[in-house]
Order: sequence, then C-alpha cells, then structure tokens
Amino acid sequence: MRPVYIVHMNAGGEVDMLKYARERGVKVMGETCPQYLFFTIDHLRRTDGSKWICSPPMRTEKDNARLWVGLHDGTMQTIGTDHCAFFFDGTKSITYEGKQIAIPGKELSEDDFTKIPNGLRWCGRPHADHVDLWCARGHQYRKINLWHTTVPIRENIWFISAQSALTPGADADIVIWDPERK
Repeated sequence: MRPVYIVHMNAGGEVDMLKYARERGVKVMGETCPQYLFFTIDHLRRTDGSKWICSPPMRTEKDNARLWVGLHDGTMQTIGTDHCAFFFDGTKSITYEGKQIAIPGKELSEDDFTKIPNGLRWCGRPHADHVDLWCARGHQYRKINLWHTTVPIRENIWFISAQSALTPGADADIVIWDPERK
C-alpha cells in the first residue's frame, strides 16, 4: 500500500498545488479547518483579536472562497477541527458536572504576547455555535454535504475499517440536526 499524505490547508494556492499533485498521481489528500473557511485575517484586527490567533493563521476572503471551491469540487477531501482545551477568558469559571472549572486561556498573554494559547477554542468541539456554523451556514450555501463525511472512510485516509460507512449493516455514527426544531 502506498502511503497517504494528508496536507492541512489554509490558503487558496495550496488547493491549486494539491490538485496539481493529485493529477500527477501523488497520493495526497487535503484537509482544512472551520476557521479557514469562515474567518479572515481581519478578525485579528478586531478588539477581541486574540480570539483568532491560530497556526497556521487565517488568510483572506479570497482564500476562504478557494478552499470552499476545493471542498465542493472534491480537490480537498476532509474538514478537521482543532482541539484547544482552554477558555477564551480563563478568569471566568463555568459549572461543569456540578463543579466550578476555569482553564487559563487567551488572558495569559496580557503581559507577554508570546504566552498566548494558540488555536480557536470554540472551533474544535461541537456545541451550538459549531453546529450552526456547519449545518446552517455551510449547507445553506450548498458548500458542504454528506459527501464530505464519507470520503475519509471511502478513501481510508484515517485507516478506519471499510465497514465504517453510512450503509446498512456498517458501523456508523450520524447526527441529524434540524436548525428550526427546538
């Protein structure tokens, strides 16, 4: 079996290079993250700009658009998320399973910018904003569909059993979400 390379992309030109490589037989797959589809470098310029610090950084609206096209036309195969186990403001606690929890976050950079946690905390775990971002905004504009959830299985890019598919008798996890239903 030839190795499968997975390239994480945040810029439009990378999609073009991925297409070029795949057309020449390189077994490579493309992945992006939510922040590179919905947000831009302009978010860093906001007063809450520290929320938007991640690596690689977000780019322009033009890059976002090219990434969407790459997903839509099949040049890119999957969408991943970051997992950032910190709060935006770790000075404020939340109640979790009956206990108060506070995890230091972006405020760590208050006196030293180099200490800022890297990543977009809310983009990496499902909750109301994440579901709305994908299901409502992504699907509304016909930019994502079920195909994006089955390609990683079909192409075996995560080395998951071929039995994992949305077919009768196969192992599968699926969520059905209706944004209008309460």
